[in-house]
Amino acid sequence: MRYSRQIPIIGDDGQKRIEQAHVAVAGCGGLGSNVITQLSVAGVGNFTIIDGDVIEESNLNRQFVHCGNSGSKALSMKDWILRNNPDAKVKVMDVSLNEENVNEFISSAEIVVDCLDNNETRSSLNDACVKRNIPMVHGGINGMYGQVTFIKPGITPCLSCFLGKGDNERSSIGSAVAVIGSIEANEVLKYITGVGEVLTNQLLLIDLLSNSFEKVPINRREDCPVCGHLHNGR
Repeated sequence: MRYSRQIPIIGDDGQKRIEQAHVAVAGCGGLGSNVITQLSVAGVGNFTIIDGDVIEESNLNRQFVHCGNSGSKALSMKDWILRNNPDAKVKVMDVSLNEENVNEFISSAEIVVDCLDNNETRSSLNDACVKRNIPMVHGGINGMYGQVTFIKPGITPCLSCFLGKGDNERSSIGSAVAVIGSIEANEVLKYITGVGEVLTNQLLLIDLLSNSFEKVPINRREDCPVCGHLHNGR
């Protein structure tokens, strides 16, 4: 049986929840390639994916899904999912995420994954998830450094509570991207199955130059313009 090695960990009910889950992944680049492939082989049955970029040669040191392909990253990602899990349902949005389409992107999702490379677009995604009370896994990487956290609106800090504007993430190496993406995917699977503890109120900081993993407490800001008005997840 395809999932026989993971069922002892998550149980039959957990596997059913994975197969019924609907996950929205923002970005089909380095992080997105790793997140989506990990979730797909675990059996996630429903995806919404968004990315307006096209495949370039400089992507291929870390975006292995797109090797041998050209054109749209989102469509290339859909093809990979369906080759490996023909029963999956995949909604593709072959456009860049923005304030006009973000609500459509997350509308059917039970959890959203941030695989973006700039904080401006992340802010739009964060705002929409908070307004609709949809949990989100945030991941970011720059070079050999990365971070991951789990956001539950009204319970944990949202991105606006702790994330600055910052610069676009430009430098990356495939092995480091794979680590951060795998941790993001694992957070999604833990949330869906209820097995293990997600990174609520904690920011996992990863320094792969020194092999350092540190969990740093993070707190909600009462004056946060995005989530400060929420109480107990509402």
